[in-house]
Amino acid sequence: MPGAELKPSRRLGVLIIASIAAFMGTLDGSIVNLALPSIAKALNAGLGYLILVPTIYLIVLASLQTTFGRLADVKGRVRVFNFGVVVFTAASLLAGLSQDILQLIFFRVIQGAGAAIMAATATAIVAEAYPPSKRGAAIGVNTMAVYIGLTVGPVLGGFLVQVFGWRSIFLVNLPIGGLVLLLSVYWLRGMGESSVNRSFDLGGSATLTLFLTSLLLVLSQGDLGFNTVQTATLASVSLISLAAFVHIERRVNEPLMDLHLFTSNRLFSAGNITALLNYSTTAGTVLLISIHLQSILGFSPSEAGLIILTQPLVMVIAAPIAGWLSDHIEARILSSIGMLIRTLGLLMLAFYDAALSSSFIVIPLFILGLGNGMFSSPNTNSILSSVSRERYGLASGTIGTMRTMGQSIGIALMGSIVSYAMPSGTFMHLSSDASGLTTLFVNGAKTAFLTASILSGIGVFTSLIRGKEIKRSS
Repeated sequence: MPGAELKPSRRLGVLIIASIAAFMGTLDGSIVNLALPSIAKALNAGLGYLILVPTIYLIVLASLQTTFGRLADVKGRVRVFNFGVVVFTAASLLAGLSQDILQLIFFRVIQGAGAAIMAATATAIVAEAYPPSKRGAAIGVNTMAVYIGLTVGPVLGGFLVQVFGWRSIFLVNLPIGGLVLLLSVYWLRGMGESSVNRSFDLGGSATLTLFLTSLLLVLSQGDLGFNTVQTATLASVSLISLAAFVHIERRVNEPLMDLHLFTSNRLFSAGNITALLNYSTTAGTVLLISIHLQSILGFSPSEAGLIILTQPLVMVIAAPIAGWLSDHIEARILSSIGMLIRTLGLLMLAFYDAALSSSFIVIPLFILGLGNGMFSSPNTNSILSSVSRERYGLASGTIGTMRTMGQSIGIALMGSIVSYAMPSGTFMHLSSDASGLTTLFVNGAKTAFLTASILSGIGVFTSLIRGKEIKRSS
């Protein structure tokens, strides 16, 4: 059912359902961080296994979004979306009931798969429900929900762990997931039907998942404690599986990821590359600022969370406005402005000493929030508007893969820059050291922020070269 045929009230229902699902999936990527000490104590878990609790979720989320986005185009988006809600909610229950760390890691894998299904289909359902002239504003609201989930997680997680215990961060998904499923059965009926009968590219799905999983494991090898041989083996697997994926996609009739879009559709390729650059400098930045607030400036987890809320609060305002503007102004202009603004915020963190003080740090956070809000909605609208309706699921899944890959790559890259600046094994003593380690950490963080600003600056260029859009009529 095309968006132009839906009543406004039903479109709003679709948007609410998709936004709650987007919030819920991304929330669980960040809410667990403040609960890790409690999980370690309760389940008697070592650091190597503990790190897998947040990492494995992001790896699965990044690896499977494109797969499920393509599957949704074949089997029907709403049907696949509802299945994802069920998987995510059930896995949340099992994770909350885990009796040892291996059980928790296993259920986080399943939870990540459910989140990947929801992420790959939610934006596509919104894009189908709204006509092109109104799609940008709707995607702005959906994007706002994604960012809120990403950045509110630590604040909500700290509160839940303190009041109800670590299991509550998983069990809180049960009423939300149940509500989303009930609303979806009612509001989304008759939507998202498969428009064509297509085969599913199993070989492409398997090789893409293997490539992304091995790549993210290599980037996280410092945390997971892999030795040189293991890291080299994973790197080889990553390269071989990437080559196999490209080989398969060039030869199958119905590929999982249409590589032709990246070579012939500049709007699609430039938008996705810019999204990867944006997200690779977002999650790592928030992580380092969170550590700085707690370990260097001495704020409590709840106080640090409230300060970090500056960024998503600005996004809440900027994302819908930017989405609405993208229906009237070219996305390359709005997205490029957004990338430029956030580049300036990262440069401030890298070179202006006062930017990391307790009284000034909200300023760069405000700038980063404004830049991210200005970028994401127009960029997403541009990517989806560059493909035909039957490929919305593919495009949505690709965007989600870029987002989660960027988060994982950014955390690994910026974290490794800081770790190299500090002597091995000294990070755990950071909060008790008054001078030496503090200086080393701050210098490493500034180098990481400078690296992020360079990547963000490249994103200004990749956003600008996407070319002019051709607005589709209703």
